[in-house]
Amino acid sequence: MNLHLVSPLAELSEHEWTLLIIFGFVALIVLIKTVFRMQRQKLWHETARAAIDKGQPLPPAAANWTGYGKWGRCGGPWAWGRGLIWIAFGIGLYLVDKGGIGKWAPLPVCLGLAMLVVGLIQSFFPNKDDNSGNPSGLP
Repeated sequence: MNLHLVSPLAELSEHEWTLLIIFGFVALIVLIKTVFRMQRQKLWHETARAAIDKGQPLPPAAANWTGYGKWGRCGGPWAWGRGLIWIAFGIGLYLVDKGGIGKWAPLPVCLGLAMLVVGLIQSFFPNKDDNSGNPSGLP
């Protein structure tokens, strides 16, 4: 049996295991949300296809249909809000600094600043509402 992948895991401290479990839990939540969103979109597309085949009007899109259009989820107020959250998270890491975790504080602060820059750039180029985010084409 090849132990090259297992041996680094055996050398992890209790603190590193805790961080690994937290990261895995967050990744699992994101994965579950993504799978459910993809399933909901797939069902809408099947319903729309059946309606088109029968000559019926398209059903309305889901109320929370996001992630499409010129900027999608990466622009507008989303970038400003997420940027401020990342900056606050980085400041919190710096202030807590328990077990040397404060040395990671610049990473979320830089991510937050990058999102604020994206929000600033997009404020100069606003999203034109061409209804591209609505797959049904209805206003």
